[in-house]
Formats: sequence, structure tokens, C-alpha cells
Amino acid sequence: MCQTALYRHPAVLLAGGALAASLRAHGAEPTLRDLLSEDLNAYDAFSTADLLKAEGQVLQLLVDSYCGQLLANPNDVVTPGRPASPVQTLALWTREVVSRADAEELLAGLEHVED
Repeated sequence: MCQTALYRHPAVLLAGGALAASLRAHGAEPTLRDLLSEDLNAYDAFSTADLLKAEGQVLQLLVDSYCGQLLANPNDVVTPGRPASPVQTLALWTREVVSRADAEELLAGLEHVED
């Protein structure tokens, strides 16, 4: 299912989602992801929500590929900037998204993440 969802996004947005996931996994400052969002707008009008959704779907694909059908729990104890696996990076992403007003829309494409 997640692979099908990835085909719904333009390639530049998927690339941005992969870069945002990498920045999150390596503990980069949130301002760098904001700059990435601004750069994406040079190609097309993508919102931060579009980038977050693509990032979450890329992370879910990595989790599915990395360790089967594991569930990322937003309550997992993960030190920001030091996730040890794609599951922990997805947990950090989920924690950020759950605090947003558009959380349901962003989580809609992730079949394994519960809010």
C-alpha cells in the first residue's frame, strides 16, 4: 500500500521527503527542513504539510522494508537526533505530526501508524 501511495507524489516531492527523513534521522535542526520546503517551492507550490506527508510515507516504506510490519509508537522513548533505526525515526516524525492541526490528513497515508 505504501509503495502505491509513493507513486501519487511528484518525484521532486519524494526526493524532498527522503532528504527530510535523512535530516531527521541525523538530528538536523528543524530549520534545515524548513529551508528544504522553501527549495521545493522553486519547482512547484508544495506546502510543509505536503513535505511532511511525503517524508512519513518514505519513512514507512523504509520501516516496512527494514523490519516487516513493525508499528512505530509515538510514545517510544527516542532521543531526538539519535534514532537508531527507521522505526525510531518514524516515531520522531509521528510525534511531530500528532502535535499539528492537520495530523489526520498527514497520517492518512500511513497504514501502520496509529494516532
